[in-house]
Amino acid sequence: MPISISDLAHSVRSNRTAVATSISLGHAHQLMAAALGHKSLAAYQASQRTSHEPVDFSEVRYVVPDYELLEQRAQALGLAIASSPLQELIHIAFQERAPHINIHAHYEDLEIALRTQFEEMAMEDSDVVSEMANTNHAGIDEVYFDYEVDFDQTPIGDTVEMCFTGHISVSADLDRPYAGHMVRIVGHLTLDRLGICCFSEEDAFVSEARLDRNWSDDADEDEEGPLPRSKAELYADLLHLELHEAQTLVDAPVAQLDGSSGDMSYGFIIDFTEHASPEIVEKILLHHDSLCIEVWPGFFESMRDEEWPH
Repeated sequence: MPISISDLAHSVRSNRTAVATSISLGHAHQLMAAALGHKSLAAYQASQRTSHEPVDFSEVRYVVPDYELLEQRAQALGLAIASSPLQELIHIAFQERAPHINIHAHYEDLEIALRTQFEEMAMEDSDVVSEMANTNHAGIDEVYFDYEVDFDQTPIGDTVEMCFTGHISVSADLDRPYAGHMVRIVGHLTLDRLGICCFSEEDAFVSEARLDRNWSDDADEDEEGPLPRSKAELYADLLHLELHEAQTLVDAPVAQLDGSSGDMSYGFIIDFTEHASPEIVEKILLHHDSLCIEVWPGFFESMRDEEWPH
């Protein structure tokens, strides 16, 4: 059954007692149009005629209301309603008449929701699951994705695309042979911009998933091998820190993981607990669950000899 702006406006009017202010049906229409990014209902309807706003909200999955314009319109209509109750009226209207739509107060909130959707999809992707199984892991250590998106710059009617590059890293199972600890992932998430504030359901997929095998002795490398790096450089990449921040951590203790037999190295544990400032602790915990971080056996291989941990 189609869902129109009139359905949403009727909900706003029927819930006017929540704000102790009389709201006519005409004003309710104007408030909904403003929340959807238009200065008037007439402007909204004109956009519908040119396919720049949805006629039916059944295909809309996400809405980021324009609360600033909503408040301005309420004031222009002479409605003495505070900001929070006014926003709540809009939320209730969507919950009652279009419960399938997710409302986000800011584009940043929508980004977080879509990133979470992609991460959940990636964790269930058959290629990712297969590559993770090849690691002989004992559990997931980190899920990290970088991406860029600009909702405002995407024209109405076009597709918003989020390109993800990142990895899923796992903890080594000390009782099994080490086979790698990180699955590199490239993926995409798309959704259509259906109006100023309206977006369709997302479509997400993984285009590449591969186990990083560069730790292996027979990995493809230049004959001279990688250029030597400082411990600070390695830590900066590992922890997503600036080089000068990572420099303060170079004296953190490093313990080798050699399993119960002691015949093979399974990696290292670096304990940054006593060396990280509160500011750096906060940054580390954005990407890691602990200040004691496990790294793979080849983590220090490209480091300058004089800095090798003892």
